Amino acid sequence: MTAKRVEGYKTGKYAVWNSGKTKETDERIKQTALKISKTIQSNIENGTHQTWRDLSEERQQEVLKGISETKKKNYASGKTKPWNLGESKFTNSLLAEISQKISDTHLSREGHGGRHSIEKVKELLNNSGFVPAKEIEYQNKYSRLTVLCQVCNYEIERSATHLFSGAVCPKCHPESQPQFELFEIVQKIEKSVILSDRTVVAPLELDIYVPGKKIAIEFNGLWWHSEKYRDQNYHWKKTKLCDQQGVKLFHVFSDEWREHRDIIVGMIKQRLGACDNRTFARNTTVGKVKTPDRRNFFKGSHLDGDVNATVAFGLYDKTGRLVSCLSLRKSFHKKWQNRWEIARFASVPGEIVVGGLGKLVSAAKKWAIEDGRRSVGFMTYVDLRNGTGSSYEKVGFQQSHITKPRFWWTKGKHKIDRFAVRADKKTNRSENEVASQMGVFRVYGCPNRVMLLDFDVAEPVDV
Repeated sequence: MTAKRVEGYKTGKYAVWNSGKTKETDERIKQTALKISKTIQSNIENGTHQTWRDLSEERQQEVLKGISETKKKNYASGKTKPWNLGESKFTNSLLAEISQKISDTHLSREGHGGRHSIEKVKELLNNSGFVPAKEIEYQNKYSRLTVLCQVCNYEIERSATHLFSGAVCPKCHPESQPQFELFEIVQKIEKSVILSDRTVVAPLELDIYVPGKKIAIEFNGLWWHSEKYRDQNYHWKKTKLCDQQGVKLFHVFSDEWREHRDIIVGMIKQRLGACDNRTFARNTTVGKVKTPDRRNFFKGSHLDGDVNATVAFGLYDKTGRLVSCLSLRKSFHKKWQNRWEIARFASVPGEIVVGGLGKLVSAAKKWAIEDGRRSVGFMTYVDLRNGTGSSYEKVGFQQSHITKPRFWWTKGKHKIDRFAVRADKKTNRSENEVASQMGVFRVYGCPNRVMLLDFDVAEPVDV
């Protein structure tokens, strides 16, 4: 009987009694709707029915995730199909009506965030100093448009909103686009370099891409890359997408470029194999580094600068110059209290010390064992925003786990340490409330890779 009834509805033999009717056009449906509404309202008042707002944020996320997964499975299996599958405004009257309403609404709001006509788009581009580089494919303010600068004929691709609201040509105005400065520096090292590539991880854009080296560089402005505009996994997702294509992505924040340009350029040279100097660790002398020397060295060679440390070891070349340094401290994390943490490791910017990390780790290991303090090994954090940790793997370290994306606070100009903003128990303010009153936002990087090296005290240590 069920099968016959279903077939009858399909062939039109039977019809749903309320097809095309609503509570506005049918009294029976109206009374049913009122009855349902009263029942739900009564249940809400006596507490037997919870509204969406009554659920905690965590529970809301769980429910949404469950609904999403169920829908995905139903669509994948064919159990659920879109009502308009295979239809268009040319074949379905309802779609044609919806399409016309949307079009009328957008055009009526032109100049107020709505959709512009193609003629208006051309006018706005011309006012901004650009002309279309090819036929315009414009749908709304999020559409990506390829345009040419009217002054230098340089081609760029930007969103319609960006172009209409004062975008400038990065070639004519490099001071407004620090990433163009970075691009020119890379271009001096590698002639085959692409600015604003959209082929590697389409439709996402890579600010600078060197195809021959499979190296990409992202220039991240703190304000536009804060949590106001980017979710906490944005940079990490992009890094992983590049990795899937065999491309190593290096992220640079705007304050780092402004304040540590020499370090950034040095790191880029190392990645592109264009180092200013190459030293072999076997030709260096290892020794302890005094605190003032350690501070000065890391201040000029490490993006995060120096931190307090128990001891530091360095490699000195034949002229007595410190070319590489590694510092140790006791970990703040309870889980790693029985390990020494490698707090900092760096070489002179733009230079490479072949085998340097291995020699420094051996010296540190010998010191740790002879020191007599209870310790089972080393641990360190590798920031996946600008490295993979492969050099640590080569000297015996193994991965423990990967943390959540690292974050800082910012007002748009500088990064502020994440511990600078904490919940205030005295005033009963949450961390977010404190941050809001301070006017700061989180800016996320990539996760840290936690690496471990266990000690074998019976194994001789050769330095």
